[in-house]
Amino acid sequence: MSVIDWSPQPSGNAVADRSIPAHDGASGREIPSLIRGVMAAIRRMSDAQGGALTTAGVGDAYTVTTGVGLTGLRAGLQFMVRANRDSVIAPTLRLDGLPAVDWLSAGADVPVVLRAGRIYSVVYDAASDVVRSIIPEMSVDASAPLRTLDYFGALGSGRDKDAAFAQAIEYMASSGRKVGLKGGGVYGCNTKIVIPAGGGLLGAGGSKILARRGSFNNQDLTPDGRKGNNAVVIDLSGHPTDPAKASLAPSLENVRVVYGGPSGSGTDLIRAVSAVRAFNVLDALIADNEIVGFPLGKGIVAGTLQGNGRIVRNHIHDFLDNSTGWLAANVPQITGIEIDNDRVGGIFSDGVLIEGNRIVGLKVGADFLAAYGYQTDGINLCGTLYARVIGNYIRFVGEGIDSFGSHGTFSGNELLDCYIFGLKFIHGAKNNAAFGNVIMRFGLAGITLAGSTEKDVGNTTGNRVSGNLVKDYAANPSFSTATSACVLMQDNGGANGSGNTGGATQLPTGNVIENNTLDPNGASYGIVRSNAGSNDYADNKLVQPGRSGEVAHMTDGGKFVPYVKTNVRVSAAAAVPLTAGGVALGLDTVSTDRRSEFSTATQRLTIKSPGDYDVALRSVVSGLNSGDRVLLDIRVNGNTVATVFAYCPNGAFLTPVQVGERLTLKAGDYVEFQGRITGTGSVATVAAAGGIPSTVMTARFVE
Repeated sequence: MSVIDWSPQPSGNAVADRSIPAHDGASGREIPSLIRGVMAAIRRMSDAQGGALTTAGVGDAYTVTTGVGLTGLRAGLQFMVRANRDSVIAPTLRLDGLPAVDWLSAGADVPVVLRAGRIYSVVYDAASDVVRSIIPEMSVDASAPLRTLDYFGALGSGRDKDAAFAQAIEYMASSGRKVGLKGGGVYGCNTKIVIPAGGGLLGAGGSKILARRGSFNNQDLTPDGRKGNNAVVIDLSGHPTDPAKASLAPSLENVRVVYGGPSGSGTDLIRAVSAVRAFNVLDALIADNEIVGFPLGKGIVAGTLQGNGRIVRNHIHDFLDNSTGWLAANVPQITGIEIDNDRVGGIFSDGVLIEGNRIVGLKVGADFLAAYGYQTDGINLCGTLYARVIGNYIRFVGEGIDSFGSHGTFSGNELLDCYIFGLKFIHGAKNNAAFGNVIMRFGLAGITLAGSTEKDVGNTTGNRVSGNLVKDYAANPSFSTATSACVLMQDNGGANGSGNTGGATQLPTGNVIENNTLDPNGASYGIVRSNAGSNDYADNKLVQPGRSGEVAHMTDGGKFVPYVKTNVRVSAAAAVPLTAGGVALGLDTVSTDRRSEFSTATQRLTIKSPGDYDVALRSVVSGLNSGDRVLLDIRVNGNTVATVFAYCPNGAFLTPVQVGERLTLKAGDYVEFQGRITGTGSVATVAAAGGIPSTVMTARFVE
């Protein structure tokens, strides 16, 4: 037994410790032994609580022999221990051979940051079955003034102060408080700054962190490489593998992060570096920062953001890279804000707010462009759920917003001078709403909805694109021969809109494109529709046609066939007697047939391009007796879908009969037209006279 097992009640200690003879009836000769035993136990407890203990073990698995002989852990146990080495990621502590428990900060459920030689208070938290630590000399009152990096030895004079950042991080971890950067201060940095839970960096009036090129020189594109000490400047992330151990409410506010300094300044150097990283975080706040001058990499890269995650009012600008030493299969992009390309435990971010950010000038040089294409995105959401992307200003990038996510809201964004696309939904993006966005001077398409050649992502479906302004094609040499449009639908996400090559794995289908104002102003078309997908295009206002037409359809062979207002117009030159069983109407004069869909031999209109059509048939008949009835039928694939009749109550006369119907037709559907008679008259259609046909069929594509 040990002092830890002694009872707080005197009567409970008679036989609590066999080394101390305190039982009733003990002899006087045992009293000196009793006193010495109590003195020894007190000394062992004093050592355990006074800082005489030192950790052992390997890596993040720490062990301590307390000397008090623990037989179990209970609430209230407290020791002082000296760390014999720095912790790595998530330390554990094993006391007197008992099972190891997580070693966390006292201020939050995040791993404690241990530094060799420092003394830590260790308290057992029975409710969570962990031990918690606070560094005594860094314990602060929550109402105390904000400490700045000056307190830790960084004066903001531009010199490298990695030691000051390390001390500030330790202070944040132990106190759960933020650290300030003084106004106008410049702080050189050579290794990743890890912001713990509850901590944060708070700038003031132009505070700048200068990330040195010579130190941040990552070339490793593996998941581990992308988060290395030389690949990320500021990291707010929680546990790397366990979503249950998210970092709580870390923040970065009003800080200018600049990539620069010595050790190379050319844009052709092979480097992939991100300014800010936040993975597995609850209630993240990244606000009012400026990020400038980076090469390939991300301004802000995040994943598995939960709770009230906010990325707001950041200014990300002037990234440039012209390197060509990358493998084509895994070229990193320049991206302003990227969410969920990597995730913790496979969990997508939920409900993140991306609002009011200004992302301008994410560019690649001519050598990079020739080797890999224009690999830059303003905002990229990779499966993110319920994102709110609102009021962002994005200009001079490859693609403005690129989303694979679901149930998102995209509203009030300005997407200007995008080299390829303004807004893109692809790879199974579902049930998103995009409205009130302004997209101007696009290089290939203002808005594109595309399928995917990736397996198991599902169709791009259920998206509603409504009330957007898309205008002004801005030609660029890369797409001089490609078909461009204000709205471009791609069945399988063909390379840069070059067209569906057939056999699409996934499709854009079940989407609604409505009430948009479209002004191609030099683009090929206003809208290019999907071949295999079935989407609804309703009430879009086309200010002017594209240079090749208003609307086109992508065919199986990757060609674009223009839609026109009236696709087919045929008529009959001769009169046709009608019968009770129904006869074809002798439509033998073709005046318009844009895609060669009507056959005078079969009297069928066979659809080559799917879509909605207004189909109308008008005929003038004669020879009716009183009571006779004439019927005109429109039939699709052998089934009557529309019928109209004229009834004659007062004797023979010429009777005009007309039937019309809006039909949703698929490629291969065929439409037939017939006339029928009930009654006693000798009824027939009227032959053409004076060049004016009496029987006419028109099929008009509905835009």
